[in-house]
Amino acid sequence: DIFWTTFLNNSSFFTSGNSNVSTSTGTMDVAGMKAAEAIFMAQTDPDGKPVGVMPAILLVPTNQKAAALQLMNSELLIDGTSSGVQGNKNIWQGRFRVESSPYMQNSSYTGYSSIAWYLLADPQEMPVIEIAALNGRVEPYVESADASFSTLGVEMRGYSDIGVSLQEYRGGVRADGD
Repeated sequence: DIFWTTFLNNSSFFTSGNSNVSTSTGTMDVAGMKAAEAIFMAQTDPDGKPVGVMPAILLVPTNQKAAALQLMNSELLIDGTSSGVQGNKNIWQGRFRVESSPYMQNSSYTGYSSIAWYLLADPQEMPVIEIAALNGRVEPYVESADASFSTLGVEMRGYSDIGVSLQEYRGGVRADGD
């Protein structure tokens, strides 16, 4: 819950000022992927040099997962029009790992969207978001004790000392999906 709350509330992280958002990328299709990858690859480090990190993950809401898998797994892409895509090979086949989450389109979270999608670097190379845990322990602590003499049972409590923070904006591109 805290991961997705932080990740989706990203209006000051994915911005045109950071050159990591596209408001004209479009839907999950050839043109949208081409535009998102161009934005990702155009990112530069603080010295103006190319970042040199390749996109690896295509993160989509669950209602976009079929389109993403079709784009990543299809050998051929033909749209049936005379002016559309007529190539004999899908250049996107197998390029990115498709991941999806129902949290992305859940209206309980600020920044949710059923059409926005992300192109992200491998988190081992350039993480967009990071989870930090006290003493490296992500699992919750669970403590128990016998209840007081007048109560039959066991008392329990659980807690987890973790935090989540957006990290490197150059590690991803948000496509608005419009």
